[in-house]
Amino acid sequence: MNHNYLIDKYKELPIQIKASLWFLICAFFQKGISALIIPILTRLLSTTEYGQYSVFNSWQGIINCLITLNLYGGMYAQGLVKHEGKDRREFISSLQGLTFVLVVGWSIVYVIGYKFWNNLFSLTTQQMILMFLIIWATAVFNFWSVEQRINLEYKKLVGITLTASVADSLLGIILINICQNRVTARIFATAIVEVFLYTFLFIDQMKKGKVFYLRDKWKYALTFCISLIPHYLSQIVLNSSDRIMIQRLVNDSSAGIYSLAYSVSMIMSLFNTSLLQTIEPWLYQKIKNNEKGSHSRNIRLVSRHRRTQVLRGRRNRVNLLCQLRRRVYFDTKRQPGYRNASHRKYD
Repeated sequence: MNHNYLIDKYKELPIQIKASLWFLICAFFQKGISALIIPILTRLLSTTEYGQYSVFNSWQGIINCLITLNLYGGMYAQGLVKHEGKDRREFISSLQGLTFVLVVGWSIVYVIGYKFWNNLFSLTTQQMILMFLIIWATAVFNFWSVEQRINLEYKKLVGITLTASVADSLLGIILINICQNRVTARIFATAIVEVFLYTFLFIDQMKKGKVFYLRDKWKYALTFCISLIPHYLSQIVLNSSDRIMIQRLVNDSSAGIYSLAYSVSMIMSLFNTSLLQTIEPWLYQKIKNNEKGSHSRNIRLVSRHRRTQVLRGRRNRVNLLCQLRRRVYFDTKRQPGYRNASHRKYD
């Protein structure tokens, strides 16, 4: 009886509320599935391998921001709300074209000096090539997913997101078990799933827009997003630099141990990220309709919740770094010859 009652109530909900609910669930599970397979990865990968994989993800986040300029961010959502019909389709396809050009251009820069970039990022050529593929495919999906949120078409988004997340996890586990280079195998699984699935989304949006280059749209997007790079990059560096520093100052194994603890501590922040992705299109739509006043209280509550989550995340990182530093200190003191070396230093 209660089951049927809930189903009837759900069917009576407006499409806006249904879409927002599923967008929230979809965004949460997209990140949540990756968090759920962490215990499996830690069984299949050594601490050194898990550290290398975590550092790869950290570099990918930073490089992704610099290459794609976060064209699919707030500027894109605001543009979708502003444009309608044919103009919207052309706006989407032109930004897809711009992102494609940026990825190809930076790929050429990498190929020219690949030895320098490999040494700088401590990654192999295979991993760097896979990174460029993942960056492009992820951008394609982000362009498409924001459009789905604007159009309130949640069924396709949920289907694609869950399919990609489950396929990525399963294929990653399979390839780790059959390949010798298990870190590259895990990265390859992500690349092959995302490129295979998201290429169809790229083709679909390009066919609808039928435009690869629009001078005014490219100029507007580049001018807007380049000026926001410090803002986007600061948050990414804040979340990623700790693992990179630990790898450089200590070793890959310590970075893996820290990454595991960090991932577990940040699971609750997934809800915050999912919530922001859900309300962003709604917020721009309200601003366009000049309905800011009636929803100002809700916006203030969301902003307060975000600030609280950010502060908690920073506190967790500081605690983890202190614990790791203490562990490294005592491990060093236990090493043979440490006491004699320290006495000789002060004699």
